[in-house]
Amino acid sequence: MAAAQPVAPKPPVNDDDFTPSSWTVVPFKPPACLTDDLLERLGDLFAGCKIERTARGDLAVSPPNAHGGSPEYEAECVAQVRNWIKADGDGSLAAATKGCEDEETGSVHAPDVSWITQEQKDAAPAPSRTEGMFRGVPAFAIEILSKRDAIAEHDRRCRAWIARGVQVMWMLDPFNRTLRIYRQDDPDGAPPELLDAAGRMAVGPLMPGFEMDFDEVRAVW
Repeated sequence: MAAAQPVAPKPPVNDDDFTPSSWTVVPFKPPACLTDDLLERLGDLFAGCKIERTARGDLAVSPPNAHGGSPEYEAECVAQVRNWIKADGDGSLAAATKGCEDEETGSVHAPDVSWITQEQKDAAPAPSRTEGMFRGVPAFAIEILSKRDAIAEHDRRCRAWIARGVQVMWMLDPFNRTLRIYRQDDPDGAPPELLDAAGRMAVGPLMPGFEMDFDEVRAVW
């Protein structure tokens, strides 16, 4: 029997890939620390922005997202995933507004939509199951571009999510009606699958029976 071929390890995650250049980064130096509690409080105060914590412990703040229909698109995507969970799916939506914490680095990042399996939910520390940020990596996530987002920067962000362990990652550009799909088993450096964001689209075996209706997403704006 032939010996199994070793699997090449994935390159280490560059935490800076999560932070587009349009975001504001506020350094936190000891003794001032960006604790979980402070991060969540800031998220409540800046509800129109995405609030994240880098691996260095700095605060990263996106520009306000209340423009161009992006919040409406996000809300519709979240609603469709939630309806599938209620009807015949499993798992749950991770707390996208609070973010997902990397247990190794302590960084906190928030995809626009994130779904975790029931197994992930059951295995998560107790606080993650009810409120606040999810301590772990979602199985499926979506990043939704605004009109001023750069595809190249969000490509790095999506690849960073895959490197962290997300199984399937979507980058949705609702304004140009395109969908880029990143998968955990794609070869390193391979371009994402590029499709028209129209009609219904399935995630695949990871979420049996789930299909995103992109015509409904577009119809909200």
